[in-house]
Amino acid sequence: GLSAAESSSPSSSSSSSSPAAAVSAQTSSSSSSSTSAAAKGPSSKWPAYVQMCRPGNLPASLLFVLGGAMATTHDPAAALRWPVLLAAANTCLVTTSSCVVNDYFDFRVGTDADDDGNLVASGALALEDVKGFVSKLYSVLLYGICLAPTAPIRLLLMAGSVSTFVYTKRLKPYTWLKNLSVAFICAMAPAVGGMAASLDPATFRPPIGEHAVSLVVVS
Repeated sequence: GLSAAESSSPSSSSSSSSPAAAVSAQTSSSSSSSTSAAAKGPSSKWPAYVQMCRPGNLPASLLFVLGGAMATTHDPAAALRWPVLLAAANTCLVTTSSCVVNDYFDFRVGTDADDDGNLVASGALALEDVKGFVSKLYSVLLYGICLAPTAPIRLLLMAGSVSTFVYTKRLKPYTWLKNLSVAFICAMAPAVGGMAASLDPATFRPPIGEHAVSLVVVS
């Protein structure tokens, strides 16, 4: 009886320590990634920041907004109006910030802990680096939304930015909510383009002068 208890003891000890070992391994991985990223200078991190923004998604974001503007006015030149260009810039910021915050929270909760495609998991960036970067992105985005010429456009852009953030942080396990969030962004882009194109450009001043200075301070 004693020998049986002794032989079973290592097994039970091993099984009880396995969750702690898993947590320890994830913490060690996070720590080593942060240490590796911290060794890099600020200038060397910019390629990783750009890669995390998924610049390949930007052409589609632009086309959605510009397409909505041209479809509304039946005038290709409408795509070059200041309200439309500002709406396009804000939509691109919604897209890029959602990509960055997605990588940030995926690593925090352990979804991408072993995924080399996540630049935090691969050690290219530290978690604090990404947190600071996404904070700047959202600051610029919120300021850009404030510059939008009408309340309905501001409301749509704000709803898009909030939906991507909340979905990534809280609602990602629910696939239908993910699809709903993506569908909303796809519908929002041509809508804000069309709304911006229908405005009289003479009544809207582009963000220059004191607005540009404020944008630099915010960023």
